[in-house]
Amino acid sequence: MLGNGVTLSLLAIAWLGLAITAGAQEHRVGLTGLYLYSPRSADRLKIERAIDDAVSELGMLKRGIARNRLQQSTKPIPRFQVLFESERVLLCLYHHEFELPLDGRAVAAKGLDGHAVKASVHMGTNVLYQTLEGTQGSRYHEFRVREDGSVSVWTRIESEHLPMRVSYRLNYHRAP
Repeated sequence: MLGNGVTLSLLAIAWLGLAITAGAQEHRVGLTGLYLYSPRSADRLKIERAIDDAVSELGMLKRGIARNRLQQSTKPIPRFQVLFESERVLLCLYHHEFELPLDGRAVAAKGLDGHAVKASVHMGTNVLYQTLEGTQGSRYHEFRVREDGSVSVWTRIESEHLPMRVSYRLNYHRAP
């Protein structure tokens, strides 16, 4: 027979575990869905400035090659979908699907450019973090639910070939 103090402590721990689980489920529900990008010229300018900043210190030949590659890899994804199943997430970024464990373990996948990457995700409060690490560098996405139900996607691209990282944020609205 457990004492009252021990019983209350165990009940408090159980309640806290249920509350944390319920909170995680709520964040998943808030992010679950199909999201669409509405092109804005200001977004393309933000991306172009981020690319120019990242390649500005490179020599003329390398700068042109790097700028071209970055322009190809930073085209906004027209839509994405997030689905949760148990302890996994299915993240569909346009024509690219990533089925990943939510515990942060990296798994082999094909990156957005078709090259092999190690992909991982983890959840925060109203945010899903995705990491894609390949031989040419890393790409990070932060899918953050906003108060109006839209999602802000912050992207960061890093490579040992670039003196600076490329980072930009785009907004997506929930599909009707």
